[in-house]
Amino acid sequence: MLHQSPRNSSRTFQVVTSVPMSTLDTHATTNINIASTHGPKDDSRRLDDTTLDTINIALAIDSGYAMPGAVTLRSIADSVKGPVMIYVFDCGLRAEDKQKIEASLPHRLDLTLVFMELPSDTIASKLGPRWTRIDMMKCLPGERLIYLDADILVRKDLRDLWNTDLEGHPIAAARDVVMPMGYAGVPRGEYFNSGVLLMDLVKVRTAFPELETLCFKMRNARYWDQDPLNLCFRGDILWLSLTWNAQVLGTTAEWYDEERAKLSLEQLKDPAIVHFVGPTDPVFSMVLHPYWQPYCAKPWGCGGAPGHPYERDWWDTLEKTVWKGCRETSEWKESCRKAKMKILKKAEDEFIRRTTIELGWCSELHEDPRELKII
Repeated sequence: MLHQSPRNSSRTFQVVTSVPMSTLDTHATTNINIASTHGPKDDSRRLDDTTLDTINIALAIDSGYAMPGAVTLRSIADSVKGPVMIYVFDCGLRAEDKQKIEASLPHRLDLTLVFMELPSDTIASKLGPRWTRIDMMKCLPGERLIYLDADILVRKDLRDLWNTDLEGHPIAAARDVVMPMGYAGVPRGEYFNSGVLLMDLVKVRTAFPELETLCFKMRNARYWDQDPLNLCFRGDILWLSLTWNAQVLGTTAEWYDEERAKLSLEQLKDPAIVHFVGPTDPVFSMVLHPYWQPYCAKPWGCGGAPGHPYERDWWDTLEKTVWKGCRETSEWKESCRKAKMKILKKAEDEFIRRTTIELGWCSELHEDPRELKII
């Protein structure tokens, strides 16, 4: 469905919204050509782009990630030269969210934004929206796709990533900086972070039956679809430089670990893509931990991302969106206060549980530790 923008009656532009995935031709080898522009005109971004291939990028966003997702999209629009097709998979966006996301993008005649509807019979419909990334591999048109998480800041042109020779591999990804060899929940082996993926969709689809089986088998995996993706494509991955998925900067990346030390950590300097991994709000135990400092969290959480070298850049990009100035609003401050109280309550409950049940502290006296007074 095409809609004319009401924001500038002298310039009509079109936004492609609510497209069912079932209507797309997954065997198409050419890019979809639908004109769409956004926001105030910026001719400085219009170079001789007609000679460049269209870059296809996909994200999955729900209402809770509408704001950080808009920052990711804005950073893409500000950094990537040439035609770009962006697919946003609707994992629970409100009409207001879509309008705000659209209004946060600059005017570019070579940028197309498409909101995708999730069909009823998909892996995500059965396992939850966190598994949408698997479905998009099967349903999107074209041969090549860049997938990005919605907690990412793009700092440089993605065309070098787009033009990367996959050397016959179905997928390209960067190692996970926190757990380069995976964790106890998956067989030990080189483990990638799935927040940034370059995919040959034709080759990926040949492995889809195995991948789908793994997804249902691992439906309770700690890291959701990232775990079956790692197992399905293990041994058939092109390893990307960490510049394309710079994780845990200023935190875990600085801590020594035997496996982490084997990575080319120098690639994290001046990265092309910054990935703000970790929880939105900090975990109480991590905030107070004497060694794991600074803690890892996202810029827009109630505790921010202290020590992260690109936290300010994230906020600077947000100021280019319709969420500009949100941190100064009473609503924002109240939401942060409530989030902090929730963290404290969870920590208190865990303290009570451990001291009364696990350690038996005060159990004989039948006292509630919250009512004890220190004399």
